[in-house]
Amino acid sequence: MMKKNLLTLGAAVLSLSLFASSAMAAPASQSKAAEKAEVKAVVKAEKTDSKQDVKVQPNKPVKVTVSDDVYGGGVTSVTYDTYKGYKGLLNAYNNVKNKPAGKVIAELLKTKYGVDAEKALAEAAAKYEASGNLAIAIDLQKEALKANPNDMKAYKKLAQLQKKLGKLAIKAYVNGEEPKFDTQPMVQKGKVLVPFRAIAEALDATVTYDAKTKTILVVKGSVKLTLVVNGKAAYINGKKVVLEVAAQSVKSRIVVPIRFVSESLNSNVTWDQESQSIIILEKK
Repeated sequence: MMKKNLLTLGAAVLSLSLFASSAMAAPASQSKAAEKAEVKAVVKAEKTDSKQDVKVQPNKPVKVTVSDDVYGGGVTSVTYDTYKGYKGLLNAYNNVKNKPAGKVIAELLKTKYGVDAEKALAEAAAKYEASGNLAIAIDLQKEALKANPNDMKAYKKLAQLQKKLGKLAIKAYVNGEEPKFDTQPMVQKGKVLVPFRAIAEALDATVTYDAKTKTILVVKGSVKLTLVVNGKAAYINGKKVVLEVAAQSVKSRIVVPIRFVSESLNSNVTWDQESQSIIILEKK
C-alpha cells in the first residue's frame, strides 16, 4: 500500500514539476489556473497518503502513519521510507520555491510532516547520526548539499560523518555534488589532480581527447581550453598559461589540476582544509 501511495504522490509531484518548466510559455491567466489545479492535485494526493498506515517488517507488525517520520515517531526503517516519500515534495519545492506554488508546498511539508523545507535534510541527517545510522545520515547530508551548495558548514559536516566511517580521502564537489571519479583525487606539489573527463563533464563542458598527440580539449560556451599530457603549457582561447603541475597519466587514467580547469571554465574554487574538500561553484 505504501508503494501505491508514494506512486500517487510522485505522480502529482511530477505533474507539478512539468508545470513549473512550461509555465513561462503559457498566458498569465492560463498559468494561474493551471498552477491552482496542480497545487490541488498535490494537496489531494498528500491528504490521501497521510491517512494510510504502513507496516514495518513482516515479523514485526508495528504500524505507524506516514506522518510519523523522524520528527515524530523516532528513527526506524519506515522513517527512511517516509523521507523518500517527502523527498519528492522537497524536489518540487526547490523547482518552484520562488513561485506561488512553492509557498503551498512549503506549508504542506510543515503542516503534514513537521518539515521545514529549507532545513529538513540537515535536520534529518542529525537524527540518523544520533541513532548511529551513519550511512543514511551521509545520504541525507549529501542531499542537503545539493539543495544548498553554498553552505560551507554542510561540507564540513559531511566530512565529519564520512570520517566516522573511515573515509578520509580528499573529496571534490561541483555545485554541491560529487562527480563520479574512477580515480581518487590526489595531491601533487600542493595541487589537487582529478580525472579530466569527470570534472569537465560535471561543469557541463564538452571533452575530447586525441590519443596520438595526447591533447585534451575542453569546450564550454565561448571558452576553449587545451592541455597536453605531461606538458606544462596550457591554452585558454589560444592564450598560453604555464602550469605548476602538468596533466598526466596515473594508473591508465589522465588527471588534470582541478583548480586550473574549473577556474578556466568560469567557476570559483575553494579548498577547505578541515574537510579536506575542494569546493567548486559555478559563477552565475
